Amino acid sequence: SLLRTTTSAALLATTFLACGGGGEDSSEAFVVRTSDFAAGATTPFAADGYQFAFLANEATSGAQDLNNDGDTLDDVAVFVDARTRVEKSTGIAARAVALLGDEPYLVAVEAADGVDWNKDGDELDSVLVRWDGLPRVATDIATLPAGSGDPVVSGNRLWFVGAATAPLTVSGLHYIEELSPKAAIAVGLAPNLPAATQPILAGAKSGCVHVSLSEVSEAQDLNNDLDTLDTSVLALVDAGEDTPLLRNSLCAMPSAAAPVAVRADSAGIVEVAFLVSEADQGATNFNVSSAAGLGSAWQEDQCATTTDADTLDAVVHYLRWSSFVDSAEAARNTGLPGDAVVVLVDGYVATDCDEAAHGGCDLNGDADATDTIARWTQIVAPATAMDPHSTEANMHPVRAIPGGTHGIVAFDGRLVIAYDEASDGEPDIDGNGSDNDALVAWLDPTPTGGAFTFLHGVGNAEVGVSWMALSPGAERLCVALTEAVAGEVINDLPEQEGSGGDRLDSIPTFAYFSGSSLIFPGVAIAVRATDAGITTARGSGFYRVDEAADSFDWNGDGDQTDVVVRQTNLSLGSSLGLGTGSAVAGASAANYGGSPNGPSVAMFLTDEAMAGVDLNNDGDQADKIVRWFRFD
Repeated sequence: SLLRTTTSAALLATTFLACGGGGEDSSEAFVVRTSDFAAGATTPFAADGYQFAFLANEATSGAQDLNNDGDTLDDVAVFVDARTRVEKSTGIAARAVALLGDEPYLVAVEAADGVDWNKDGDELDSVLVRWDGLPRVATDIATLPAGSGDPVVSGNRLWFVGAATAPLTVSGLHYIEELSPKAAIAVGLAPNLPAATQPILAGAKSGCVHVSLSEVSEAQDLNNDLDTLDTSVLALVDAGEDTPLLRNSLCAMPSAAAPVAVRADSAGIVEVAFLVSEADQGATNFNVSSAAGLGSAWQEDQCATTTDADTLDAVVHYLRWSSFVDSAEAARNTGLPGDAVVVLVDGYVATDCDEAAHGGCDLNGDADATDTIARWTQIVAPATAMDPHSTEANMHPVRAIPGGTHGIVAFDGRLVIAYDEASDGEPDIDGNGSDNDALVAWLDPTPTGGAFTFLHGVGNAEVGVSWMALSPGAERLCVALTEAVAGEVINDLPEQEGSGGDRLDSIPTFAYFSGSSLIFPGVAIAVRATDAGITTARGSGFYRVDEAADSFDWNGDGDQTDVVVRQTNLSLGSSLGLGTGSAVAGASAANYGGSPNGPSVAMFLTDEAMAGVDLNNDGDQADKIVRWFRFD
């Protein structure tokens, strides 16, 4: 058994304890509580410490008019204290919620709420308000421009886009300090940014807030390409700076939603990497050997007869943060076209390179140019030529498996991919009778490339993957491991199928490196193969069990058609059933609400129809109910 040979004795305990729960314990740890309110499938969750927030859906919460506007059509913000178990409706219709320490904020939607929150004479705006603890009582913080994005928490500050005001040295990006919950501060502009009155708040990673600027809206040439037509110029701010400044990357991205990678250490931001649009960056061909900064060895030997001749690609660039801030070092072109992924790995940047975007070059030598290849290159000083790895033998196609990684992730200083066996023209390299598997492979990048490792654990075996994600704290790589590649029925105990059981399931594993081995401890239970929702926090793993795949009625309701949320202690191997979950696509088994300092509470949705219980006592079993638990 691959699962058993790559894990500790704790796993075996997990395997046999999978049907049972824990003993008597007065602790609140993993005691599941049920909200009085139902929520929509895509409700946002926010958490800080033991407090969390979400949006209750009036129609499915017993058709209650929670905001007293005469209808039951709204989503209303609810805040919960997990220590006291007190749940309070704000009575305010909203589209987003946030917590900054103990301070609750929400984006009130005036049209849905029937209130002029910013007192401008209409009810047409979205307004950031601080909830003051009583129903329908809140303090107006700022009006949010249409399409500007929802607030994010980073660096112990709440960031949002408000109206830009004089002087012109400040932007439309604002923040609130935890100790000054009602005072919005406008972010200043760096010298290379003449205007930023209407930014789009795109996100925050590792203490770096990034926004998208439209030259059309700002009426400025923000990337020095002699036009004012580009709509997604990237600007960045260090969320931890004493006096934050919005800094212009001088680069146009393909869109505001294009991937941005940030690597930080204990001292702060180290590097930022992103895709640059050739078309919007002055119609410049960045992935051709004559592009500035690319070395003589940049052109791959296998691409000697092909040349990229267009300016239609998105090409990876990076910034070395301290040099960018202190000496205005420009973004560096890697010459690698990317698609959906950019990751940073300890001095290297990697992406998913489409052969078609790379001039139609057959990078991996499989006689076609239709693959997506994992590419990487070293981050170098400005005077050093850019020469990515180019050996054909190490050009491996990746499969964009579900989980959010798109098949490429940085983990513990290594580059991990979901290798696409079918796209490489290789005949069944794992020897299981199929040449259509996705296999886990990892690489410790070197300046000259390096080779991927396909054999893992103490048993030196391939690992198949159907879903992959990095845990929020990056302490584990969460992988749905496939029985098809393992070559055996791993979950045969609950299935009671023995040797006759199928090999079609995926198993939750929580991978980590031990020296130079990637180890896959897991639980012998079938998860949703392409929607596993596996995650970890504080020594526990969580996963979404697929009863139909596992051939077992885990929630005891007489059928085997449900999704069930379970927890496993990663050290002891003991497991608990936390209750029926939901079939919401992309849902995590445990949602931590972006807790800034690690979670104290986690949430998930339970589908009443699956559970066969009216959890919110509204006379039906048609709702999705918020359930939650503490870690201690």
